Amino acid sequence: MTLLEIKKLSVTFGGVRALDNVDLELEAGTLTGLIGPNGAGKTTFIDAVTGMVESRGQVLFGGADISHDAPHQRAAKGLLRTFQTLELFEDLTVEQNLLAAAEQTGWWQFISDAVRRGGPTPANTVVNQSLELVGLSDERRRLPAELSHGQRRLVGLARALAAGPKLLLLDEPAAGLDSNESLILGQQIRAIAETGVTVLLVDHDMSLMLDVCEVITVLDFGKIIACGSPQQIQDDPAVVAAYLGKVAQQP
Repeated sequence: MTLLEIKKLSVTFGGVRALDNVDLELEAGTLTGLIGPNGAGKTTFIDAVTGMVESRGQVLFGGADISHDAPHQRAAKGLLRTFQTLELFEDLTVEQNLLAAAEQTGWWQFISDAVRRGGPTPANTVVNQSLELVGLSDERRRLPAELSHGQRRLVGLARALAAGPKLLLLDEPAAGLDSNESLILGQQIRAIAETGVTVLLVDHDMSLMLDVCEVITVLDFGKIIACGSPQQIQDDPAVVAAYLGKVAQQP
């Protein structure tokens, strides 16, 4: 089943077309990668899909047109993202950071709080599951400043999970990680996808992308130039010329 369908998605900044009539479909439950050179439009694509920049074209989510929905409306429907810059609540524990994402506020919550007689709340259950999934259950009482950079990245991932995504867009979650931390992150992302959450992963760590993604789409100058399995992408001359060849030349 197609969960996300993008039709002719375009974004223009001044005279620069950051996205140029991009078409893309994500099947429910898949783990898809999005790669490309710096400035190719990867983060802009995530921004446009989540409603954070003005765009043209259609964004269909679960068959419904959400092209004109605000970011919070898209998030409420299960379309969630992470950001390149990791910002946690430094004065809250890991668990409290997740609770901030999981708790649903509204008039009914006050009634629920008044009549509750102990036991785990739905939000607590979600937080516990999210922490377990990323391997941070033992760190729940610690403050973010007490964690390694890799663990902080996992907290950001768990916080997005706690909000209950159907589709999770990950914007360079491996930024700043060493090879071992990146390996652990890849294992956690794969575990998330195995729960049924659809994942779109954007990152420059090609070892991570080729290892965990089922399908990889390649952007260059705002246009999709290839889409296929990791092996097909590695063998595609256009991709090698536009991106992989440049990566290989880096020290």
